[in-house]
Amino acid sequence: MQVKSWVIFLDMLGTKESSKLSENEFSQKITEFIQTAKSQAISLNCNVSMRIFSDSIYIEIDNFEELKYFCQSIILRLFSQNIFFKGAICEGILDEKSVGDLLTTKEGFTKDIRGSAFGKDVIPAYYEQENFKGVGFIYVPGKLKHSPAFKKFSNKHLIKSAFPIADNRLTLKWQPYYDVKFEYKSLESLIPVEQEEGEDLLNTIAGEGGKFIECIVNASLRAERSKKYLSRYYLSMLHSLIESSDFSGIIYQNDKWCNYPIIFHVLQRNQNFRREILKIRGAETLYLHIAEKILTSKRKSGETMRDNHKFDGTVDTLIDELSRMKIIGKTFPSLPSFIISEQTKQYIASKEVNNLLSGKFAQNSSRFK
Repeated sequence: MQVKSWVIFLDMLGTKESSKLSENEFSQKITEFIQTAKSQAISLNCNVSMRIFSDSIYIEIDNFEELKYFCQSIILRLFSQNIFFKGAICEGILDEKSVGDLLTTKEGFTKDIRGSAFGKDVIPAYYEQENFKGVGFIYVPGKLKHSPAFKKFSNKHLIKSAFPIADNRLTLKWQPYYDVKFEYKSLESLIPVEQEEGEDLLNTIAGEGGKFIECIVNASLRAERSKKYLSRYYLSMLHSLIESSDFSGIIYQNDKWCNYPIIFHVLQRNQNFRREILKIRGAETLYLHIAEKILTSKRKSGETMRDNHKFDGTVDTLIDELSRMKIIGKTFPSLPSFIISEQTKQYIASKEVNNLLSGKFAQNSSRFK
């Protein structure tokens, strides 16, 4: 896919609420947003053009590997400080044309008029960002979406995610989109077999990555307590992190989960978080997505958990936990297949029936009290 450069449009969220802060606090937040984006752009090993307009930033970058690094870096740094934004990425150039005049009238008045006009490549980034009901980035594939070149490009650099739209008062419609794949070392850490779970787990194993995920969860819980319709926006980032994580080695043995990614620990093993997260409308989809990844990720042998009965113990435990969270049996219309496929739904339903008939859940129930 011969693309020479990409355009990013960033917009800081919560400006309306931030305006209620003191002048100093508001200024600090805007300054941190701008300085973080600026410093990360300067550090890139490629050509960069950046134009800043208060809490909005336009960027042109001519190397996608460097663009990925930029996206991940500012998300990790800003989200960890509870400074959230949403942005869109598309192919193209800024094609900037400076507009300005500086003159003094005969009456002695100064007329200082400055600005920039951008080309048409910026339009998709602006409008997709406006329509994006999530946090982080959305990638706009453009006309090349169905080409073999884009498929190769997306397999290497992108992942599928989804954000929820309120279809009506009772249901959410999930809109799939492309996000930049997270490839940050401390987010890729796995909890090994010999690791005992404890309060310091995230600090000792995941460090910055674990704290970052907790910041996303805490932000969604704060939004749930204040503005419930905003809390689900953070689910998009959690879906992106689930899709980016490695579930190929996870297993349940000796009465505990082993070899699982940090996102699994934060969402599924941390019972306090899990209890609160499930109060957010649409949050059940996170656990369906985790189940899909566990059941369909290829193991080292090339098979999946659905292919080999030696994983039945792990599968039974997973389905038991979904059942206890009261997720199995609920209706989730318009869910993208990467969150949970029809094949996985049927597989889980079949396993649950077999387990109930055989009495496995009753026999194992003491483990979850």
